[in-house]
Amino acid sequence: MGLAKLCNFSEKFIVKDKKHICIVGDGAAGWIAYHSLKNCSSVSKITVIGSPSIPKIGVGESTTLSFHKWLHEDLRLTESEIKQFLVDIDAAIKYGVNYEGWSPKKFLHHLNINQDNLTKSRFALGNRPENISHNEAVVPLADHIYENKVYLAKDGNWLDQSLQTHSYHFDAGKFIETAHKLAKKDEQLNYVSDTVVDAIYQGDLVDHLLLESGTQVKADYYISCIGQTSFNQRVFREEYISYSDYLLTTKALFCPIEFNDPVADFHPYTIAKAMPNGWRWITPTRSRIGTGYVFSDNYISIDQAVDEFRKDAGIPDLNPHVVDFWPRRVKEVFKPNLCTLGMASGFQEPLDAPGLSMTFSSLGILKDYIGRLDQNNISILKTFNEAARSSFNFWCSFILHQYKTSHRNDTSFWKDHKNVNFDYYDAYVNDIFNNPIFSSGKDDRVLIKNPKISTMSRKEEPWMFYNTSSGKDIKWEVNFTESYDLQPKESIDLNRVVTHKEYIDKLGER
Repeated sequence: MGLAKLCNFSEKFIVKDKKHICIVGDGAAGWIAYHSLKNCSSVSKITVIGSPSIPKIGVGESTTLSFHKWLHEDLRLTESEIKQFLVDIDAAIKYGVNYEGWSPKKFLHHLNINQDNLTKSRFALGNRPENISHNEAVVPLADHIYENKVYLAKDGNWLDQSLQTHSYHFDAGKFIETAHKLAKKDEQLNYVSDTVVDAIYQGDLVDHLLLESGTQVKADYYISCIGQTSFNQRVFREEYISYSDYLLTTKALFCPIEFNDPVADFHPYTIAKAMPNGWRWITPTRSRIGTGYVFSDNYISIDQAVDEFRKDAGIPDLNPHVVDFWPRRVKEVFKPNLCTLGMASGFQEPLDAPGLSMTFSSLGILKDYIGRLDQNNISILKTFNEAARSSFNFWCSFILHQYKTSHRNDTSFWKDHKNVNFDYYDAYVNDIFNNPIFSSGKDDRVLIKNPKISTMSRKEEPWMFYNTSSGKDIKWEVNFTESYDLQPKESIDLNRVVTHKEYIDKLGER
C-alpha cells in the first residue's frame, strides 16, 4: 500500500526556485532517494553526506514491485544500461515469497493479484474449491516457478509481466556501490564524506548541519537516511512509537552462503521458512544465497538461535552476523524541511520486505512536496503524516496476520503472536473480510472509513490479506456470488519458459 496512493495529490504547482536537497546517509535508502529526486524539476542540487564512522546495515536483499518501477522509471537508463545495472548488483528474479511451514502446505505469496478485478479475486480465493490449490487458482506460472524457470518476453530478453509480475533479489552491498558509482556521473551530486554531529534549528526548520570536520552544510530540505534511532533522536529530535507489543521479533542473524549447485540451489522466489522461534529467509542472488534467521531474544538466546540456524542451513561452522532491531515508527515522517526515509523512519521486521516499499512510497509524495516548500504546508504535512501512520499500521497488521493465521502453535513464540491485540488489525481485518467492495470502473478496492484505522476515508488494497489467507487454506464468507475462474494457464507460451540460468546467461551477455 503506497503513501502516494493514499494521499493522491493531483494539484499542479509552479516551481519558483529550484531547491538544494541534503541527504544524510549513503546506504541503500540514501542512494534510492538521490536517484528518485535527481530528475525532479524542483531540484537543482543534491548533497549526499556519507559517514565513514557509521556502518551501513546492508542486510536487505529482497524487493517488491516498487523497486521494479524505480529501476525503469527513475534511473532513466537505456535497456542495455539497466541490464548492466542488474548484473552489477548481482540481481536475480523474485516472483514472490514461498511460505514453508506456516501452514500444512507451502504456498507462493506472489507479488500481485489482478487489481482490475479485486471483487472476483476475493470470491475466487474465499470460495476456492478444496481440490484446487491456492497456487493453481492465482499463480499461473507456479509449476514453472517451482522448477526454477522464468517467463521471457517476446523479444527473448526481458521477463514478461503480463502473466506473473516479478521483482528482484540483489546484493545490498553491491547495490550501494553501483548506485554511488552511477550517481558520480551526475552534475547535481555533491558527495561529502563526513559525519553529521548536529542539526542547528531556527524554530521548526533545520537551518544547517554541523559536520565532524567543522564544515557546515546548508540546504532547503533535509532527508535522514541514517537507520540508527539514537542518531535521529539526538540530531533531528525525532520521537519514535514502538510496535513491540504487536510484533515480537527483536533480532536477525544473517550471512551469505555459497551455492553448492548454482542450478539446483537457485529458486526465483524468497523462501520464508517457519522456525521454532521465528522464521528464516533464503534469497538467492545471481552468484550466492542470502539467508538469515529472524527471532526474539525474549524466547531464545543468541547462541540458541545460531544453533537452530546452523542446523537448518546444514552448515555446522556458519558464523552469522547479529543485527538488533526494534519494531517502531517515527512519530512524524514529514516535517517542514525534514523527513526520514528507510529504517530512519521506522521498521517492523523483514517479513515481506516492507522497508523498501515504504521508502518508495514516501519518495512518491516527497517529489510533490519539495515543489511546495514556498507554500503554507501545515495541512499538507498533516495529511502526509496521517498517511504514513496508516501505512505503518497497515504493514504491521499484515505481518501480524501472517503470524496469527499460521498453523504453528508449538512454542511460546508462536502462541504469543496469536494472543496479540492490535486495534488497527482487528478493525482492518473485520472491514476487508466482511464489508462490501467498492467498485469504480476498473478500480476495485475495499472502502474503509473507520476511526480505529484512519481519520481519512480511502479505498484500500487488501489483496495481500486475501492472498496469504487463501495460501493457508483459510475460508471466509463472501457476500456475493460469481462464477469461479482460474488464471489463464492456457495462455502460457511454453517456448518462452526458460531456466533462470539461461536467463542470467543472456542478461550477462555484452
